[in-house]
Amino acid sequence: LYCIFDTGCSGMSISPSLFDERYAAARANKEKSLWGQVDVELQTVGGETVTLSAKRPITTPLGSDRPWGKKLDGHLIVLGLSFFEGVKMTVDADGGMVWFED
Repeated sequence: LYCIFDTGCSGMSISPSLFDERYAAARANKEKSLWGQVDVELQTVGGETVTLSAKRPITTPLGSDRPWGKKLDGHLIVLGLSFFEGVKMTVDADGGMVWFED
């Protein structure tokens, strides 16, 4: 699973295969919505867990064109602003670290 944080996105964009899988499960279970509460858990370097959450985020499948030119071995999720409500994110590009604070 690969995750991109994109503050230019308001909800969530996901791999088409992941979207289709969730759509089929929701329809089979006769659920009223595809996405209710979405929690994404990330493990820190120190072994702790950080959870980013959004309630009913607008979700779209990613297009089939990949700008990086090769097939990704896994799923891709792009998390937008709805996951950062009340959360401060700091990125250290040189150190390759990200911090999340309430």
